Amino acid sequence: MDAICKPDTDMERSVSVKKYKILQNTSELVNEKACIASKNMSLDILRIVAALMVLMVHVGQRTGLNKWTDVGAKGVPLFFILSGYLAMVSCHRIFSMDGTVKDYYIGRAKRILPMYYWALFLDYIYSIYMYHSQGFNLTEIFNFFHGPCGIRYIRYVFFLQYVLPSDNFTWWNNRFALWSMSAFAFFYICAPLIYKIFNKFWKIFGVTIFLMLVNSYMVNITFKLFSKIGNVSGADMLAGGEPINQLCIFLLGCMVYFVKDEKNRFALGMACLVVAVLTSMQFFGYELIFTACLIFALAVPMTNINAIAKKILTYLSKFTFCLYLVHPIIIENVSNFVIGKMGLLSWRAFLLIYIVCIIFCAIAFEIYTYLDKRVKIFITKKIETRF
Repeated sequence: MDAICKPDTDMERSVSVKKYKILQNTSELVNEKACIASKNMSLDILRIVAALMVLMVHVGQRTGLNKWTDVGAKGVPLFFILSGYLAMVSCHRIFSMDGTVKDYYIGRAKRILPMYYWALFLDYIYSIYMYHSQGFNLTEIFNFFHGPCGIRYIRYVFFLQYVLPSDNFTWWNNRFALWSMSAFAFFYICAPLIYKIFNKFWKIFGVTIFLMLVNSYMVNITFKLFSKIGNVSGADMLAGGEPINQLCIFLLGCMVYFVKDEKNRFALGMACLVVAVLTSMQFFGYELIFTACLIFALAVPMTNINAIAKKILTYLSKFTFCLYLVHPIIIENVSNFVIGKMGLLSWRAFLLIYIVCIIFCAIAFEIYTYLDKRVKIFITKKIETRF
């Protein structure tokens, strides 16, 4: 028995490792196919819509169509709500298998950090080019404290861009529209605590409604605190986007998770729509409508659609995170060419920039996917040779 379990020779050990890898890869492939087969594609569609909305508002800003495209900014709250629901699903899956909070954080880090740091790398490289083309010399660009690529850029590495106020909002708080990543990081840190403490609908419902009701006061207090610091750039936008002030939107998604009965979910969805209408969309109107959309998506999971359609939606869903992070630098370049060189204006410029941006983001995603696979293979080989 021991001889079977523990190979004596290097050749036997090598064969054993290869067999284990084949079995492991086969198991992962089966699990992945099973996951895709049972996946709620309606949630993927909501994620895709959210990403396309965010892209819409930023392209609209470059083409002067803000009046029609500003609603796309609401794609970010839709992402927050989806993240709230899926974070609770993830917590349940991990904790029901005797996993720990550490396991949850490691899982989130593996999912978020590689793509985020890939986007930061691209942003940093492009920043050097952009500021140099604007007349900054390299000494100014890399100035330790005051340069746009100096030490203060590290706040983006640790998701502190919308936590720490600064004297230059564009450089240090929202370069290339990365403000919301501070909120996502905060939400994911809080998720296990939310799951364990507010584990009943009435608990999370009460907290969510309370935070929504006092939200304007919290934003006002945050703004006053920033104003007292002095020399804070974009204090009003920072106050509104502070992670703690956005938490109630994330909790809307968490709240949906804790409504187990379908009839009660339907009642909650209808209540969200009624409140949105009665308040003329002035009290978290879009957020409440998106919550109702999430409930509808859970009621109509779209698990039985065509296999090819599933693969396309799954790919696009994975691609949305890259699109969300990378599109601002592509818009910057493409819009300069389309508007400045080609002379296109209005909706023609919008459509061309929109489509080209999606294509280039897809290229960036494929490059990332290739590099990610190569790095994983390299790490796996290092581990095998070591053990």
